[in-house]
Amino acid sequence: MKALLRAIAALALLALLVPSLAASAQTDPAALIRQYFEARDRGDVAATMAFYADDAVLEGAGLCSPNRCAGKAAIQREIERQVAAKVQTTITDSQVSGNAVTVRLELRGNAIRAAGVERIVNSVTVEVRGDKFVAFRVRFDTNDPQTATFLNFQRLTGLLRQHYEARNRDDAAAALESFTDDAVFEVATCRPACVGKEAIRRELEGGVAVHRRQTISNLQVSGNTVTFRIESRTDNIRAAGLERIVASATAEFRDGKIAILRSVQDMSDPQTAQFVAWQQARRVQQPTQLPRTGGSPVALFAALGLGALLSALGLALRGARR
Repeated sequence: MKALLRAIAALALLALLVPSLAASAQTDPAALIRQYFEARDRGDVAATMAFYADDAVLEGAGLCSPNRCAGKAAIQREIERQVAAKVQTTITDSQVSGNAVTVRLELRGNAIRAAGVERIVNSVTVEVRGDKFVAFRVRFDTNDPQTATFLNFQRLTGLLRQHYEARNRDDAAAALESFTDDAVFEVATCRPACVGKEAIRRELEGGVAVHRRQTISNLQVSGNTVTFRIESRTDNIRAAGLERIVASATAEFRDGKIAILRSVQDMSDPQTAQFVAWQQARRVQQPTQLPRTGGSPVALFAALGLGALLSALGLALRGARR
């Protein structure tokens, strides 16, 4: 009888423990984070988002830096960006503490290769509630040379993109704020170079007047300098019967602002060469005008009339002497 009671008690205890053990296995943070990256790396946005709680926060990466993303809608935009960049993850270390897991990662992807590096390193700490992520925090390893290069690339190209986005929405004031007070701006419409914000402001406003739209590409970073390609579209270019012109450009940054921006038109591009020739022809064909003295038309005609009167008097005097 006692043996039977002991067996019943053991079965009852086992019945209590099995759900608990199953739940523990199901919510193992290390297992969850592995499954999460597998879903993200295969491009399954819906499966990736299923790991997040409705009130989750993500911080330290992409669109969620410097301001964190709160809620699934904001987080999903960042996940979609990562999937589009074809990010691939390798977990090199994993440590669990209570309901949190910290993993060390190597990441590879299109945006990383664009910065001229093979891979970057970061650590991710995830807090789990039940089987959902409530906090996902990313920290880049800035001591890793490739990661530091990538972050510098992201910072400078991000500042440059913000500048051209302001210009493309005709916000000359915001574009001007991208420059240092003593900036040098040397472009086709600003030669010799525009120096200082006031001179640069006039050039930017001129771009607004002709509805200038610019696309930048082929960005490369070395130290504090970005080299890139610009495609420009303006009213004047369309008036010449062309779609766009091309230039190569260099931007040098100092303390997060543009200190020098130079561009040179690419004369090997047929449309650019045609546009330059069109501009030169227009300058040659401009009609010759009388010198501008600053006087009004009335004053000009009065001066001409006085000249005619003096000439007539001179002729009359010469006739009287004869």
